Amino acid sequence: MRTTCILYIIIIYVVCAAEGFPASVESTPAKEDSTANVLRAAGAGGSLSPRLRGDVEIMAGSMDASTGAVITGYTAITGLPYDKLRESVWVAFAWDLARLPDLAGKQASFYRMLMRREDHPNCRVGSWPVMVFPDGSEVLPSTVLDPGIGAWILSFFCRHVQCLKEKDRLDFLTSCWVTVEQAMDFLVSWVDARNREPLAGFDERRWRDGMDDMTLLEHYMGVDAGIRIASALNKAPDKAWIERKRELDALIRFHCVAKGGQWASPAVLPFWQDEFRETELPSWDDVIKGRILLLNDGGVPTDRDICEAALTFRADPGNLNALKPLIQESESQGNGNAYAAALHFIAIATIYGETK
Repeated sequence: MRTTCILYIIIIYVVCAAEGFPASVESTPAKEDSTANVLRAAGAGGSLSPRLRGDVEIMAGSMDASTGAVITGYTAITGLPYDKLRESVWVAFAWDLARLPDLAGKQASFYRMLMRREDHPNCRVGSWPVMVFPDGSEVLPSTVLDPGIGAWILSFFCRHVQCLKEKDRLDFLTSCWVTVEQAMDFLVSWVDARNREPLAGFDERRWRDGMDDMTLLEHYMGVDAGIRIASALNKAPDKAWIERKRELDALIRFHCVAKGGQWASPAVLPFWQDEFRETELPSWDDVIKGRILLLNDGGVPTDRDICEAALTFRADPGNLNALKPLIQESESQGNGNAYAAALHFIAIATIYGETK
């Protein structure tokens, strides 16, 4: 373990943030009265359907106009706004789905600025901080290292370029190439030499370092995204990248696929589902159905559960229709939180086929 129990107590204390957006915070992102201007500048105008506009307004109102940070919460004691990267990246995905690539590009610029460019103990070049203030300074000690964040950001870069006009794609890929190289070199080197599995990283679900099946899926997604970006730039991917992708594919099949050939892990990653299916991995549809559509304990699926179910079944009209009652019950448009608004937006846009 790189971190101590005391450190994790500090983390828990820091991230227990208040809900909503307190008016007392001076360094707030784009205010309510400027939200319309943010959307107008991004070309949104009146093209958004009423079902989606509320979510987009919450996300726009959460973006720091000067840096591109997306405020996802506030520190418990001082009420300072922060951007938790694992959450704000979903806002970036939502911008692209909403056909607002300028706002997604602003987040991409912020993420490029945040990547660590110098090696320090337990703070590697090519990694990203877990949480930052709007100016980019880190909220948590740099020893808190979550390699999966880089995988999500690389996947965002890879998907974002597909939403750009042809003439803008090369400029974007060129602008982020150095960042991609360093992030990839970190991901492919973050390996336990004994079994070739990824080394442990901070897991906020457990408040400790760990490695599980989701780690394998995330690392595969990140490495795969980096290789695709290289190919789009007509660059030959580093041999270490190709080899690492093969290793991760083998590890996923060993840990997540049963002898009978069916998916056997609770870990799923619907966001990168189409790319995983290129490798002919078995479907995880039954896992999602059990989690969302076949609840027998009276439980209520989370916004993330519904969003991931929509992404899983995005080519299956029957199962998308089955999700409609669930999403209708949660049409609160994010309760003022950018992350929840992004999940709700992606789910609605996918289930109903609405992006304008």
